[in-house]
Amino acid sequence: VSDVEGDSIDVIGSGIGAYHGDNPNITVSIAASNQVARQAIQSAAIALDLTIIENTEILYGDVAEVADRVFDIVGDGPNGLYIFGGEPTCVLPDRPGRGGRNQHLALYLAGLLRGRNNLSILVAGTDGTDGPTGDAGGLVDGDTVQTDITAYLQNADSGSYLDQRDALFTTGPTGTNVMDIMLVLKTA
Repeated sequence: VSDVEGDSIDVIGSGIGAYHGDNPNITVSIAASNQVARQAIQSAAIALDLTIIENTEILYGDVAEVADRVFDIVGDGPNGLYIFGGEPTCVLPDRPGRGGRNQHLALYLAGLLRGRNNLSILVAGTDGTDGPTGDAGGLVDGDTVQTDITAYLQNADSGSYLDQRDALFTTGPTGTNVMDIMLVLKTA
């Protein structure tokens, strides 16, 4: 099970699955990964007659950079479902509030799409947790942000704001981890 960018067997589980010998009877394969999860999401979405616009692993870098990159892709892009995977990063202040990187990314995106009624975004950890919380992430749209969110973002307290707006996404533990998933549904 891979929770690393690129699914390198030498990196998964700190390389414990890597085989460094000449035994031809040893084969290694990836049973689950972000790519496998995204493909399953795509198959389910197609079964629901959703149009898939993009399915890619680009959620790498600082949350603000990732949010801007995603918004650049979907902001003027065609209507349909965008599926993104990866694992962004978030620099925490000395005394962080409630939440994790997915809640932070969801709130940041909610600020960018404020007032737009054609975008809904889910950002979640595939393991069912986000940071030191029992929530997997956030589910936001153009109505999520109603007040100034600057302090929430600066204090890494996105979970508190999302909780107030009933925008936390909670699944409980999933028993596996294949990084994070973001789904963006853009409608007319």
